[in-house]
Amino acid sequence: MTKELWDRLPEETDMAFQAFIAYRDMPHPRAAQRVRDRMPNPASASTLQSWCAKHRWIERVQAWDEWLDQQLREDQVN
Repeated sequence: MTKELWDRLPEETDMAFQAFIAYRDMPHPRAAQRVRDRMPNPASASTLQSWCAKHRWIERVQAWDEWLDQQLREDQVN
């Protein structure tokens, strides 16, 4: 099974990954601070910023967006 960049990282806790998913799925413009509004038990703002940097949220979400765009274009052709 191929791991994608947006999949859970080995060192990523469940809470950190849930925060990433909230970040990944929010409408543009994304902001780590806004993740708190989307989680039932949010982490502190400083923790979210730390996770964002440590777990490369921006890089991972760019890969997600590119993949999603490719899927949408393929669906339009088919």
